[in-house]
Amino acid sequence: MKIRNKLALRFTLLSGILLLGVLAFTYVFTVQYFEYEFFERLEERARIVAQSRLEKDELSASVYERLLNKHFQKLPKEQEWLVPVNAPLHESPLSVLQNTQLLAEVLTEGKGHLKTDDGVYYSALKYEDNQGDFIVVVSAEDSFGQSKLNFLMNLIIIAYVSGLGIIYLLSRYYAGQMLKPISQISNQARSIGANQLHQRLPTGNGKDELAELARTFNDMLERLAHTFELQAYFVNNASHELNTPLTVIMGEAEYALNKPRTIEAYLESLQTIGREAERLDSILQSLLLLSQTGFAAESTHMEPVPVEALLTVVKANLDRHYPQNRVNLDIRHPVPSICGNWGLLQVALHNLLDNACKFAANGPVQVSVFRDAGWVHIAIQDDGEGIPGAELKHVGEPFYRATNVRAYKGSGLGLALARKIALFHKGSLQVAAAATGGTVATLLLPVQQENI
Repeated sequence: MKIRNKLALRFTLLSGILLLGVLAFTYVFTVQYFEYEFFERLEERARIVAQSRLEKDELSASVYERLLNKHFQKLPKEQEWLVPVNAPLHESPLSVLQNTQLLAEVLTEGKGHLKTDDGVYYSALKYEDNQGDFIVVVSAEDSFGQSKLNFLMNLIIIAYVSGLGIIYLLSRYYAGQMLKPISQISNQARSIGANQLHQRLPTGNGKDELAELARTFNDMLERLAHTFELQAYFVNNASHELNTPLTVIMGEAEYALNKPRTIEAYLESLQTIGREAERLDSILQSLLLLSQTGFAAESTHMEPVPVEALLTVVKANLDRHYPQNRVNLDIRHPVPSICGNWGLLQVALHNLLDNACKFAANGPVQVSVFRDAGWVHIAIQDDGEGIPGAELKHVGEPFYRATNVRAYKGSGLGLALARKIALFHKGSLQVAAAATGGTVATLLLPVQQENI
């Protein structure tokens, strides 16, 4: 069942319960009022009966005539009894009522009322006369009031049924109007595929929950579009970067096997194949690590990592690749440990220092480590050629290389891998142009929780 129908039915049910309660209260109150009013009329009839029968000798002719006129205006099926108080009940016309509380009320309170199960109303009162004390009882049926109650009941039933129908139609209409933006969002979302991620959902007035839902979908589409663009960019460049060394390797192998050559020629071909294989291995390792950083942290071994020890190991590895490097470590104590994966953090720092040494042509590289609130800052600054300001926003994209460093050897995966590793550790990588020239890359990592 659609939400529109569910809302309409539930609202109709709640409205029906409330309406039924109001109509039932109205009917019950009306019945009680009719009974009270009819008992009042019976009581008045009882007084007229007592005056007309017991005080006839004490009234003037005109007064008695008025009483007779009133008395003759009888109620439907009216019956009257006038019984002395001291008369035996079993001998009086009231013997049929001796088992009720009517007589007890009359004798104690002076009047009483009773309605039997067959719809007959009784009103009795104690009347004192010079001839003695009497009990005056008048009974009648409220046929006129019952007909009005029957009419009211029929009217209530018709009004209730028709009201429920109207409520259902109106609630279904307004539910449809309220859910109309959802239908629009659904239709628009249904038309968006992998090639239409640039489309956006309508946000309506921009203030209600549906607009917030649409904005959430739009944000998701924005992220998906960006991811698809990066994926396409990644696949295109990855295929190109992998194809180049493979082409060189196959070309050198074909060249060496084409005809007999000198030992020097074979050695030169093998050296070329070795260099390209090493380059291919480096690209593949970077791609695997880049893929690994997309896994959940729960599936990767995380442990406390002392920052100073980590940088010492990375610096030792860097010395083997760049014996002439001029990397200076400036660690401001105390530097707390961070919670992370030792291998991934080592790869990220190695890539950053490798880039700094390579682009600075073995110039000075300053590494500053300090703590700021709940973060450990590892800032790596070089005095190299720097990155053009217009290209800083592209730094960190896989295979992207700035225009002024394309002459240097590399694949454009180092910064992208370092950034993903930082994000994997709930940190960030910030790359900016240094004030004195060159580039400063700052790796921000959260301090281990228990050390905060």
